[in-house]
Amino acid sequence: MTNPINVIFGKVAHWPLLAEVSGFNKIKNLIQNVDSLHFEPSISDHEKDLDLDSEPKDFIDTWLQEMRKVAKRQSRSPFHPDIGRGSLKCVMFDLLLGGMDTTSQTIVWTILYLLHHPSVKTKVHQEIDRVSFEDIVLNADMISQIFVGDW
Repeated sequence: MTNPINVIFGKVAHWPLLAEVSGFNKIKNLIQNVDSLHFEPSISDHEKDLDLDSEPKDFIDTWLQEMRKVAKRQSRSPFHPDIGRGSLKCVMFDLLLGGMDTTSQTIVWTILYLLHHPSVKTKVHQEIDRVSFEDIVLNADMISQIFVGDW
């Protein structure tokens, strides 16, 4: 069965000494925790509510619907039920890592941009002050009110 650990690390998982020295075991435990705490419950919830006749609500529904369609036709497809669930978890993990990298790079870029453009930093600060108050924590609704214009 396909699982994120074997896909990401391949044969290292089968060499205990190398796995211990390289930090593989820590990463393996982290991936297993993400799988058991987030991926597996999410997939199970989607399976309970899955309606093959309706429009899929999201990516997981689309994947599960395709798994059901392929079940009888193609045994080597990544959507085949024998490997489809593991493939779905691998894709979910890829999306998680990609999203984390994109978010961190965007934050770094924004900070650097503001450091090199003090006038923009001042305008951003004024906008945040305009929509927030000292005793209120800034939330998503307030952020949507912030003017993003030509600075």
